[in-house]
Amino acid sequence: MKIDCSAPCERDLDLVLMDLLAGWEGFGRWLASQLDGFENGCWQSLAHSVVVASSGESDLELSWQQTQGSIERLLIENKIDASFMPRQAERYRERGQGYVDRGSCDRFRTLLVAPQAYLGEAPDCHGFDHTLSYEAVLGWVERQGAAPELRLKQELLLAAIDKRRRGYQPLADPEVTQFWRECTALTALLHPQLCLRYDGSERPRQADALEFRPSSFPSRTVLWLRAPSAGTSYVQLLIAGAAERITEAAALLGELPSEHFKLVAAGKSLAVRMDIEPISVCLPLADQRNAVVAALESLEHLHGWALKRLDALEALLRQTST
Repeated sequence: MKIDCSAPCERDLDLVLMDLLAGWEGFGRWLASQLDGFENGCWQSLAHSVVVASSGESDLELSWQQTQGSIERLLIENKIDASFMPRQAERYRERGQGYVDRGSCDRFRTLLVAPQAYLGEAPDCHGFDHTLSYEAVLGWVERQGAAPELRLKQELLLAAIDKRRRGYQPLADPEVTQFWRECTALTALLHPQLCLRYDGSERPRQADALEFRPSSFPSRTVLWLRAPSAGTSYVQLLIAGAAERITEAAALLGELPSEHFKLVAAGKSLAVRMDIEPISVCLPLADQRNAVVAALESLEHLHGWALKRLDALEALLRQTST
């Protein structure tokens, strides 16, 4: 079978690493051998997209238990070709130190995983404790022989390495960046409890959405404000992996926030969505402030509705895992 992985994204590679760690004990041992201080013990847990409101998100987090009982936390940032966010390595360290301070682990390390062309040839870890190249991961995969269950992972790694080699970088757009920065400031003023994730870094013209992760939400749910250049602007609550469970969702969640909301499939996810007055990310926020304020109010209404249904959301997410 021919496999086309010509346009991998970082989440694809997150899942490659997760599957290797969860399904291939030898890969876990090999990864530990690449890191100072992980010689004696075993991996205990693995998590994807771990968000801490004060310091941002880790792409992956692992816990390692040393034979003497101490716990090490490994925080992983995965890159293909995207630029670093402001203070990204520092915020990883702040997150790790927070785990130590709260007693979740005894020590932490940070790891940057990326194509070798991204890492560069100099012995610089870009502020992280360790780096690991996609090429090294690919080498481990290839040494396992022709296992069919590894073929897709191999193709994704090769495509990601090639994507970085081609050097594509979306150009930052000053108007779009300014719009989202002003929208962020307005959100912080009017609805700080929505926990907006955008950190003010430059955004390309195609950046048409903002993501919100309130701290009390389940890990696979997220709020969105989206304003595509072609199509309808909307706000939504996205529930990962639940696209085929609209009937179950309707029963579990009950009445929607208002008659204007609907349950719709969004890729493999399920969305509680409402269309809003058109917003353009290419125009000044001042020219459409009323529309943006109304959109944020709708998001807050959706947020409040979801907070009353956290148990139902958790139950729905459990169904998607079975």
